[in-house]
Amino acid sequence: MSGAGTLRALANNQRIPLLYRLEPTLNEDQTKFPFVKESLADIPASGEDQQRFWNWWNTERRVGNWKKSTASTREASAAIDFVRGQGRTDLKILEVGCGSGWLCTELAVFGDVIGTDIADQVLGKAAAENPHIQFVAGDFLTLEFPTDQFDIVVTLEVLAHVEDQAAFIEKIARVLQPGGYFFIATQNRVVLSRWSEVVPQAPGQIRNWLDATTLKKMLARHFEICQLTSAVPVGDRGFLRLVNSYKVNKLLSLLFSQKSLDALKERCMLGHSLIAVARKAKT
Repeated sequence: MSGAGTLRALANNQRIPLLYRLEPTLNEDQTKFPFVKESLADIPASGEDQQRFWNWWNTERRVGNWKKSTASTREASAAIDFVRGQGRTDLKILEVGCGSGWLCTELAVFGDVIGTDIADQVLGKAAAENPHIQFVAGDFLTLEFPTDQFDIVVTLEVLAHVEDQAAFIEKIARVLQPGGYFFIATQNRVVLSRWSEVVPQAPGQIRNWLDATTLKKMLARHFEICQLTSAVPVGDRGFLRLVNSYKVNKLLSLLFSQKSLDALKERCMLGHSLIAVARKAKT
């Protein structure tokens, strides 16, 4: 089904499977969420609620002159640099969990891009503004994409919000061409579970963070892992309270630059985001 056809079906009240969910932080004002009630943990979230939230979230936070977080900026920059490094402008690219389509517009200079997300209203607006990009609304696990279709699949901060992560990665491998690349950035459990700026889990929210070891094992079932690192050191609990201590880092800065210290932490997988590049085997 084409992006426009999918959007028309959604306009006719077709139900959408649940896939992506909220991961807010303490500095976000939850009173702005029109359908989040007082006792978050006791309120079930329907598929319609989740779709409505992501339409609202992307409209309010991911359009216009919005400012990306440091982690989002690093993830997007790494994805763009990787795709640019292929040296081609005829690539077939799929972004899963594209939100308002902001990254799709930047990837489009490298070839034909398809973006998919649960946020149907936002994708409708993105399609109208970017007719050269195809946007398909729905659950990636139930949408139909041809096998061996794409040169590159990109996902930024999506895997942690997927219930069946193994099936998600397996499907990405299936839609990639032999020799195709999977670029993934996902939340790092080691860090976010030790960071005070992450709020309690919202009702109905899937929060299935991975550590680097688990991500590596999941990817290795279907891909050759070309790169695995992390980005943006944060965290202030447990051992990260010492690792990211201002006083400790101030002393270390007498011997090493802050850039060097951050790079070391990232190589030790102590960044907010895990970033991997994996390649599907050639046949």
